[in-house]
Formats: sequence, C-alpha cells, structure tokens
Amino acid sequence: MIKPSAMILRIAAIGVFSGLAWGPIAVAQDTETAALSDVSVTTIGARGDLSVATGGLSDLDLLLTERLRWRVLPSLPGATRVWADGRLVVDTNGEVLVERSRLSRLAISSVVNDLELDFGRSVVRYGGPRLVDGLQGHWKFNKAFYFGGFGGFAPDLFTTLPRSRVGGGVFASFNAFGFRGSALMERQYSKGSVDRTAALLQLRFESLPGISFSSRLDVQEDQGADWRIADAGAFASIAPHEAWKFYGDYHAYSSYRYLETQDLDPAIQRFAKRAEAVGLITGIPQESPDETLYHQVGGKVRWNKHLGSGPQVMASLLFRARTSAMEGTDYVMVAPNVGVQDWAGGRLGSFLDASVRQLSNGFAGDMGTTLSVQSTGDLDWVLDSSVRALFAPEYEGTLGAYLDSFLDWGFKKNWVISAGGYAALEHDSVVEELSFGGFLFASYRVRPDRVRPPLGSDLVQP
Repeated sequence: MIKPSAMILRIAAIGVFSGLAWGPIAVAQDTETAALSDVSVTTIGARGDLSVATGGLSDLDLLLTERLRWRVLPSLPGATRVWADGRLVVDTNGEVLVERSRLSRLAISSVVNDLELDFGRSVVRYGGPRLVDGLQGHWKFNKAFYFGGFGGFAPDLFTTLPRSRVGGGVFASFNAFGFRGSALMERQYSKGSVDRTAALLQLRFESLPGISFSSRLDVQEDQGADWRIADAGAFASIAPHEAWKFYGDYHAYSSYRYLETQDLDPAIQRFAKRAEAVGLITGIPQESPDETLYHQVGGKVRWNKHLGSGPQVMASLLFRARTSAMEGTDYVMVAPNVGVQDWAGGRLGSFLDASVRQLSNGFAGDMGTTLSVQSTGDLDWVLDSSVRALFAPEYEGTLGAYLDSFLDWGFKKNWVISAGGYAALEHDSVVEELSFGGFLFASYRVRPDRVRPPLGSDLVQP
C-alpha cells in the first residue's frame, strides 16, 4: 500500500531523513536522548547533466554523505553518543574540485540524569536551523519545563564553514495541556563588536482532535540597525471529517534560513527536488539577509475516500500567493490535483495535476500525470514516473515538455540503490534547448536493533 508516510520512510532509508540531523529543532521537543537507537547511513552518488544546446556534458558531480548516531562508552553512567551529519560534493569538471561541503553536526553528547551536554558542532535546540561550534547544555527541570544554553562560534548556516563570530544564548521550553512552546535569545560578536542580536519564539497547539496550529517569530538586530523580522509564520490545519482536511498558512521572511528552493521557485520540477534533497544540487546559497520583506499566504483543501476495501480516490486544491516591494517577485499560483491510490491490489497509484502561476510578465505553469508502481512479495522496489507539458511567457506561445522517472530498490535489509533521470524541452526567443540529466546513488544503513523500513513512493500527492 502506497501511503504518504511511506515517502518519509524511504527518504530515511536513502539517508535523507531529517530526524537524525534536525530533530532537536522541533518546538519543545522532549524526546529522551537515552532512548534513541543507534543508526548509521553512508551514501555515495553521482549526478550529471547533458545539454544538446551546448553539445556536451555540462556538469558531473560526485557525492559522499555520512549520518551517524552511535552510542559509545557504555560503561559510563547515562548515555554518551557520537553524532555526525556531513556531505561532500566533488565537481569533476569545475575549476574547484570540492564544489561544496556541508557539516551540520559533529559532536559528542552525554546524558546524565536530567542533564544533556553537547560538545562540538551541534544543532541549537529550539533554535530553528542555528548551529554552534562549542558547548550546549539542556536541563529537564520537570515533565513540562526545559532550560538550557549554548556558547561558542557560529558557523555559516548555508555553507556551514567556520566563521569568526563568537557568542551564545539561552533557551527555555514548555510542554503541557496540548501546548508546546519555546523561546530563545542569542547574541553574536565579530571583530570586537556586536554582530547580531536575535530572538526566536515558537508555539504549537494540538489539544483538540483534528485541529493543529503552530507559529514562529524570528527577529534580529544586525550591527546596531533596527530590529527586523527574519522569519515569521503561522500554520493551521483542521480535519472536520475523516474525508476532508483544510490547511492555511502565512509566511513573512527577509532571511532564507528556513526556506527551501521550492519556496523561492514554484516552477522547480521533481528531479531538482530529489537531487537537492541528497545534496547533488546546490540549494539556497546565502545566509546574508535580503533587504526585502516578502509576504506569502497559502491554503489547501484535501478530500479522500476509500472505495470499500479497494483503492482510495483523492483530490486537492492548492493556492499560494507572494508579494513584496521587489519588482518581478510577486506571483499567484493555483494547483489542482486528483488521483487514485492503492489500486490494482495496492501496487499502483496515478495522479493528474496542474499548476498555473500568474507572474508579472504573464502566465506560466505545467500540467501532467504521475504514475507509481510498487513491488509485491519478497522484492522491494518502487518505480514512479511523470510526464508534463510546460508553458511560460518566454516560450512565446509554444509548449515545453518534461518527463522523469525514478527507481528505488532495497535489498539485503541494509542497502538502497536509487536512480533517476529527466529530459526537458524548453524554449526562449533565441534557442530551443533539449537537456537531459540523471543521478545514481547507493546508501548503506546500519541500525542494529531495527530492520530497514519499507520503501515508499515520492509522488506529488494531493
């Protein structure tokens, strides 16, 4: 059976699971570190692009990643673990051999009674994507309250390269009566003066059945300038009936630290999303603040119905709009999606979807279909493909085309091999460009007390 949750499981299996690297970010997280299991995921891969217009291989990158959470020194009281999360991308035909590297975590954590200490590079608890090179402490006061602090050097959040900024902060969290909240204050210094002062507030409510609400406010003051909003958001969902679910969100940002490429570029296709998720494509490259404050609102309605013990019919409608004072960045998008899941004995899923965007210079978008096939029996593989027609103002009335296909194959409990490819035909006023690309990577997963989770589908589901 192909379910949305299976997508998360497969991403975990190929080494792109965020829980290992970013788990402490969650609002008011109170997971007992001592109860975490050991896990190691090693991934090697490659990606290449071929452009017919340029007549050759335009890019070939090699990838190595390692994610590790492993208990050591079992004779000591409490729990001591080594954490690592890093990736290295080598550009075989570029001027610089190491195109990019990212080290999100390299630390030793020790838990004794109600106190947890992290030594090295770690993710700041309740701090969004913030990192610290130094020491971090987290104290469980009781079942509802947590307190802590951190100090050391502050690396670049996007390249993760070391920087000379030094500083620290304090945080507190609360978890009771269906509310989870946290507050953080930090200050950083550079060259003997204050570089940045910031505060982050987060709140989540899930007390009533079918209702969820969360929000965050991240503000900062840069080098004596006025306080500004780096990121603010409110997100809500309600499910009044088992067949219906409604979502709504508002997002304001002048910093890219919480964003993914698809948040900035609504035209991004599935191949780029997959390749970026494993580090084979560079994501948002900068940490420096944007002088513009962007406002984005969105909403989604989703309906699904099981046809007895057979397939599940699903439909959704997504709306999103962004506005700012920066010329050429506004857009309005509407994206319908309809499909059938778990038909043909639970092996197949198919969807029809479209995306229409109103831009400052006209209309753009795409429409197409996605088909997923999942194995049964002893084999464990998932194949999903998509074919799409593209339109944009620069195409001058003609249509472009895009197709992709992805195969994920798990075997011998620990291995997952993933392959994907795409072809795209795009136009502009000068040239018609036909391009191809593909990736191949393998992940070896070690988890002594658990087997590899089953593979799932990465469909764009309603």
